[in-house]
Amino acid sequence: MSPERLHIALLVPRLPPAPDGIGDYTACLGRTLATQFGCKVTLFSGSGNFDCPEGCDLDTAAYAPGAEILRSLPRALEQHRPDWLIVQYNPFLYAHRGFNPWLVAAIRRCRSLSALKVAIMGHELHMFPDDFKSALMGSYQKIQAEQLFKASHVAFASIETWTRIIRKWVPDQPTIHLPVGSNILPVPLDNLHRQNLKAQLDLPADAVLLGAFGSSHPGKMQALILDTLAQLRRQDLPAYLLGIGSGSASMQQICPESLMPYLRTTGFLTVPEVSRTLQTLDILLSPFADGISTRRTSAIAGFAHDLPVLSTSGKFTDGLWLAEFADYLPPVDNTDAFVQMAADLCKSVERRKAFAQAGRALYERHFTWEVIGRRLLSALESSTGANALLAGSR
Repeated sequence: MSPERLHIALLVPRLPPAPDGIGDYTACLGRTLATQFGCKVTLFSGSGNFDCPEGCDLDTAAYAPGAEILRSLPRALEQHRPDWLIVQYNPFLYAHRGFNPWLVAAIRRCRSLSALKVAIMGHELHMFPDDFKSALMGSYQKIQAEQLFKASHVAFASIETWTRIIRKWVPDQPTIHLPVGSNILPVPLDNLHRQNLKAQLDLPADAVLLGAFGSSHPGKMQALILDTLAQLRRQDLPAYLLGIGSGSASMQQICPESLMPYLRTTGFLTVPEVSRTLQTLDILLSPFADGISTRRTSAIAGFAHDLPVLSTSGKFTDGLWLAEFADYLPPVDNTDAFVQMAADLCKSVERRKAFAQAGRALYERHFTWEVIGRRLLSALESSTGANALLAGSR
C-alpha cells in the first residue's frame, strides 16, 4: 500500500462546532494526518451537525450510544475498511458517569475484522478515589479502561501517569505517551487590530493584562487567580484580569466586589475569537490543582500564541515539563511563589519575552500537530512492521 493512502478512522462521539475538547483534538489531528501526511482519514462520529475537517471524510452514523454501537461501529468499518481504527477515549465522552461496557464489546467485535488494527488514545482513564462518588465511578471505569486497552494493538496516552498505568495492563503492547496539541489555532492579527481589541476592554494605558482561559473546573484554581490579582493590586501594580471562555462566568460570580473594577469577562467565544483575544494578553495565568500536564490544552494554547504562561507543578506534571521548564513552574502548594512570579512578570517586559520564548520553544518540540502526527504514525509503523508510513513526509 502507498504510504500516502494509509487509511485511518478516528472514533469520537462529537466534533466541532459542538463544545468538546476531545472533539476539537480529533478534528485537528484528522486534518493534520490528511493534509500534512497524506493519509486517508475518516471521522467516525455520532449524529449531529458537525463540521468535516479539511481533507477528511465524515460518517455520522458510525457511533451510537449504548448497545447500538455493537451494530453501528462494525457496520461503518465494513463500509469504509480503514487500516486503523483509533478510538479517542475518556469514559465520560461515551456515557453518563462513564459507564459504557458496550464500547468495549464493540471494539472486541471489530478485532475480528482480520485486516483491521485498533489503537486507543487515552485522554483520561478513570477517576481517582478522592471521595465516595469518585471511588465508586472510578472502580468500574478502571475495569472498563483496562479491558478496552487489552482489546487494542497500540495504546496512546495523553499524560505520563496514564502511560504508566496502561503499561501495567498491557506490558507486551506498544504504549506511547502522546501529548495533546492546542485546539485553538492562531489567527493572524496585526498590531492595529490587537490595539483596537484591547481598547474595547477600557483599560488604562499602562495596564498589564492577565488572562484566564477555559471552562470552569475546581482544578483550574480560579480562586488562586483572583487572589493573585488582588495581591498584585496591593503592590500597586497595574494588573487587570480578562476571563476568556465559558469559565469566565463562574469567575465573575466568585470575584470579590473590591476586584470587580479590574476584572473583564468574555463568556463563550468561537475558536477564532479565542485566538484573537489571547493575543491581547500580556500574561496567561493557568494554574492547575494537580499540576500542568501534557493534556492541558488551555495552557498549551497560550504557548501556541507566544504568551508567557504561568502554571504550577503537581502530581500529574509530566517529566518533560520538569526537565525543560521547571524554573517556570512553582509547586502547586507554594502560592506565594506563584504570586511572586506573576509580580516579576508584571514588572518586566523583558522577563515576559524571555518566558514566552522558552514556552514557545517547548511547544515547538512537543506540542505542534505536525510533531504529534509524526509520532503517532511512527508508532503505527513500528507496530505493523510496515515500511515507511512517513516516507512521503520526511
